[in-house]
Parts: sequence; structure tokens; C-alpha cells
Amino acid sequence: MEKLLAPHILQQSIERWTQDQIANNLLSKGAFHLLKEAFINGEFARGQAASITHYQERQARTVLSALIRKAF
Repeated sequence: MEKLLAPHILQQSIERWTQDQIANNLLSKGAFHLLKEAFINGEFARGQAASITHYQERQARTVLSALIRKAF
């Protein structure tokens, strides 16, 4: 269990899950960058989504909204 919770292993698991969701058209490509930022820093301001994903503001908000909907 300790190995599964090691930060680098957990980050790899998040990346694999995100890639699977992207492959099944359930999330957009920028989703992993947002999840990684949240994992590393615990949180980020909604306004930072564009700089994190390197998308335009509107597309970044769309990706973030999809992640939020998936979480709840």
C-alpha cells in the first residue's frame, strides 16, 4: 500500500487514468495538467487554468468545468 501512495506512483496513476478518460472522449487533453497542478499544490485559482493548460481562456474553463463535473 505504501508504494501505491508514493507521490510519483500516485501521479503516474492519475496520468494513466486521465489518458484513458481522454482516449474515451470523457476529458480533454489539458485535463492532466490541471489535475497535476492540483495534486502538487493542493489547489489553484480558476483563473490560472489557461496558463496551466496553455489553452485560451474559454477552452481552459471548459476543461476545468468538465473535471469539476466529473468530481461531483
